[in-house]
Amino acid sequence: MKEEGFLFGLLLFICFLLNCILISEVFSAELKPQQAVSLYAVAYGQVGHLPQSPPTIHIVNRKRLCEIAEQKEGCRVRGVQLDDSIYLDETLDFDTPEDSSIALHEFVHYVQWAKDGRAKSCDEWVNREVQAYSIQIEALARVQGDFSIPMRGLQMMRGIKCSP
Repeated sequence: MKEEGFLFGLLLFICFLLNCILISEVFSAELKPQQAVSLYAVAYGQVGHLPQSPPTIHIVNRKRLCEIAEQKEGCRVRGVQLDDSIYLDETLDFDTPEDSSIALHEFVHYVQWAKDGRAKSCDEWVNREVQAYSIQIEALARVQGDFSIPMRGLQMMRGIKCSP
């Protein structure tokens, strides 16, 4: 049984690696396969669920990212997870801890979605955001990265009161 789990994990790793290679060759921002695999491993390790398949990663321009996020005025979105896909801003520099942590945040959302589907309530959505920001902040703290922006996001999420 352990051997089957190991083989499944290895196969998933290889599929994920190939997916990231294909995506990174097409777009300007480059999320290296090793980086993506590491971020994905942190996400599923922290959430406690290994999805059946990795997400599809799309590197897109800010205008497209804001359309996907359904935000218009003052859109500052740098990443979005939508079902089995993660969309990341083409201006991200994945060699910096801060920008890599944005990808980590979205990987956490992907694993949450793969585990439980879309958030079914405002409270569930807020709890997912709190978990993603907390993991992002912890990762940045470990590498002495600047976690002021995700900290503001976490504080904002903790301040949201969902109506009953």
